[in-house]
Amino acid sequence: MSKKPPVKQKKEAEKEVARKVVTREEELLRRAAREIQQMSYITPYLLSTKLEVKIGVAKRILRELEKEGKVKLVSPNRRSPLYVPVSQQEFGFHRT
Repeated sequence: MSKKPPVKQKKEAEKEVARKVVTREEELLRRAAREIQQMSYITPYLLSTKLEVKIGVAKRILRELEKEGKVKLVSPNRRSPLYVPVSQQEFGFHRT
């Protein structure tokens, strides 16, 4: 007869994992924001190599930073969108 672990322990473990994931995402967003300010343009590939994450994660980070207003989508492309930091727009980088 197998014993099932109490339900409370499972729920607490799941909450702990969720907290770690949220903390990790917030850390990545902060690191990405710092790295982006030093770049003249950003693609998901460039960001993924800087942060050492998968390209899909880099795309999500860029979309989130766009929502926050830290980057602007210059060239929407299904495969490789091109973003520019908001401070760089003063130098003539804009969508044509």
